[in-house]
Amino acid sequence: MGKRTWPTLNPCKPKRIKATLVHHNDRLSSLPYDILLKIWSHITTKEAASASLVSRTLRHMWLVHPLLNFEEKKPYTFEISSYFMKARRQERSPFVDGVDYIVKHHLGPVIDEFRIEFELRNEYHPHVDNWLVFAFSKQVKRLEVVLKRDRFSDEWERYDFKMPIEYQVSSNFDTFRFALTSLCLEFVHLTEQVIESILNSFPSLEIFCIRWVHSFTSIRTCSPLLLKHLDVSNCERLHSIDLCVPHLLSFTCEAQPTALRFRNASLLSAVSIGSFHCNDSIGYTLDSLLIYCAQLECLELKSNLYEVSIIL
Repeated sequence: MGKRTWPTLNPCKPKRIKATLVHHNDRLSSLPYDILLKIWSHITTKEAASASLVSRTLRHMWLVHPLLNFEEKKPYTFEISSYFMKARRQERSPFVDGVDYIVKHHLGPVIDEFRIEFELRNEYHPHVDNWLVFAFSKQVKRLEVVLKRDRFSDEWERYDFKMPIEYQVSSNFDTFRFALTSLCLEFVHLTEQVIESILNSFPSLEIFCIRWVHSFTSIRTCSPLLLKHLDVSNCERLHSIDLCVPHLLSFTCEAQPTALRFRNASLLSAVSIGSFHCNDSIGYTLDSLLIYCAQLECLELKSNLYEVSIIL
């Protein structure tokens, strides 16, 4: 039998395949830029980041998004092991890192809204300072700060909200103080001096909310304000409010018995007062508003015994 020979095989050279990213049905990129900006102003920060992954045009537009809403979502657990609590205290919050990144790279000249809600740890106070400096420097219109206690931290100090002039904004103070129209503060530390400074420093402020703040006893200022809506809820030490509010439309007060003195509140039409912890607060606070009862359209009374809404 003859010897079998095999043909010589030439080595194969793999062909290089050029990968191209094709965006199928990318209709967003075909829209005019002014329409994209209009759409962009009505979606959340999370939606903007998601949209940037599917469109070439929107890839970097989230860096100029005017509505910055950051809220940390955490599941509530009743039983937490000591090991888990120790690990939680030692780890760095990815939420804080994410907010830091967006604040650092944001390119928009102004922002309409800046909202931050998360469980605060003491080491994150300087980060909050930087976020507020960023918001003020971008001439924010609506600002909401909700800083709850971290459930996994042994020690907690409320964030000390400062006088507006103390935030070291690079731009002139007058460039941003006329922009703010709405301010909501929850679970922070406030003093009477800071509250008065806020009311006097932001002449365009129309909505002012203070909730779950126990570090002040009064709200007062002599100058007429443009405030239209005032909400003071769950402030245990508050006992008096003295304001000149010719534009005030609605007032909410869920606190201890509070002496009210609203000067020139001729437009006041909606009032909600009371407390689920103290029944005496209704009668005491309502006596201070008797002068305006004839003009009210809605009166809501709350206590731990009842809750009544009266449409007048």
